[in-house]
Amino acid sequence: MFGFTIGRVRGRGVGPKLPEGSFALFRRRKAVKRGDVVLVEHPELGRIVKRVTAVGRKGNVHLKGMSGHHASDEPTGKVPREAVLGRLVYRLF
Repeated sequence: MFGFTIGRVRGRGVGPKLPEGSFALFRRRKAVKRGDVVLVEHPELGRIVKRVTAVGRKGNVHLKGMSGHHASDEPTGKVPREAVLGRLVYRLF
């Protein structure tokens, strides 16, 4: 059975797809793939929303920002698959 998580976007790292202040619905699931927008419990940055750029053979998920802002577009590195809390399903408002 799948569960859902609602998150509020803070910052401009995933704009314009998810503007700052918007709410998004994330579906918890085991599989993620390149191009998915995910909610992650990052070990250094806390909860962040980023795009998956690659999924490694050992289950590591590589992340990157989606906006044109320099700092937000820098890679945020890789995290273990277990750190991914959900995949974006719908922007609520």
